[in-house]
Amino acid sequence: MPVDAEAKYEEGVQWTLAYSPDGRRLVASAMQLSVDSGGNFSHRGLGVRLIDAQTGVVTAQAPSVEADQLLYAPDSSAIFAINRRPDGGMSLMRLDSTNLAVAARREYQETRTVLLLAR
Repeated sequence: MPVDAEAKYEEGVQWTLAYSPDGRRLVASAMQLSVDSGGNFSHRGLGVRLIDAQTGVVTAQAPSVEADQLLYAPDSSAIFAINRRPDGGMSLMRLDSTNLAVAARREYQETRTVLLLAR
C-alpha cells in the first residue's frame, strides 16, 4: 500500500560555478533558499564572486548581482549571468570579466536559451 510521506524542501545555500576557458579563474554565484512555516518557498541572491583558481583568493565581488547560471565568453572577455524570475521571465547580464561590473542588461518576458559563439 502507498504511504504518504513528506520530503525536505530545498533549503540552504546553492552555489553555481563556472571556470574561465583557460582554467585560471572561477566565477561563483550563491543563492539562499528557504521555506517559511506556511510552506512558501523563497530565494535571495548572495552575489557573484570572481576567484583566482590557483590561490583561492576572491579578486572581485558583485553582491547585488543574482545569477542562476553563469557562462564565460569563449575568449574570457565577459561573463554572462542569467537569472530566472518568478514571473517566468529572465534577466541576462554581461559582466566585466575582471571586476564583475554590469556592462549590459536585458530583460525578457519569457525564458530564453543563451548560445555563445566563438569567433
